[in-house]
Amino acid sequence: MKNFFYVFLLFLIVINLSYRLDEIRGVKEKVEEILYLPKGEILKYIALDHRNTVSDYFWLLFIQYYGHHLQTDLQFPYLYPITDIITDLDEKFLHAYTFGSVNIAHHLKDKLSVTKLLMKAMYKNPEKWEYPFWMGFLNYVFFKDYKTAGIFFKLSTFKKDAPPVCYRFYAFTYYKKLKNLEVALKLWEYMYNNVKSEVEKEIAKDYIKRTIMKIHMRDLNILIKKFKEKEGYSPLSLRELVEKGYIKEIPKHPYDGYYIIRGDTVESIIPKK
Repeated sequence: MKNFFYVFLLFLIVINLSYRLDEIRGVKEKVEEILYLPKGEILKYIALDHRNTVSDYFWLLFIQYYGHHLQTDLQFPYLYPITDIITDLDEKFLHAYTFGSVNIAHHLKDKLSVTKLLMKAMYKNPEKWEYPFWMGFLNYVFFKDYKTAGIFFKLSTFKKDAPPVCYRFYAFTYYKKLKNLEVALKLWEYMYNNVKSEVEKEIAKDYIKRTIMKIHMRDLNILIKKFKEKEGYSPLSLRELVEKGYIKEIPKHPYDGYYIIRGDTVESIIPKK
């Protein structure tokens, strides 16, 4: 009898939610209406052994809600509240976390809600690489927070079964955005030595060369600046840096090309294939 009461109560709440979602489709959404959505923590206890079923039902409502607003007004004030309910009911619902967070980032640019949803995913599913990876990806692509992106890409590589894409984004963030070429080089080398995919190996191999070339150019430009400050003029060639003891030898170009001084800076010449 008690179970029947709980199921009946759950039924009333679900019907109420359906009514509210239908109602808000016909009028402009008001932030206050969020108060009518049931709390996932409450539903979780009412649903008893049927949490996944109820979660699936809310997932269908979510898809309907998303599809409707995608085709009409592009307003999505309930994206986070609904995904929060779904993931309260089913803590391992991967698509609710990932699809929800991607669309919150894309449509709402709401970094706080994205962070709350994916931090919850990581807390409830600490073994999964997908959630720190998506946290890194969304911070990289939508919020331009490259430092945070690097931290979570790194975290994703610590997870069991982390695919090469985690290492690639981790290394690329340090290479392209954080400008830490030494760290990036170690990451590309680690990736090259550990991935099984030949395609991924080739990507890592190419970035190892690119990173070495950038390190060479950075270091040579520093030496040219020192040379100019001390000698009072710019060196005419890299050989002059060797002859005056600023460098032991001209670094070997990773693409079998060569470096030249043009103006006051070093340029890299890569032979055409």
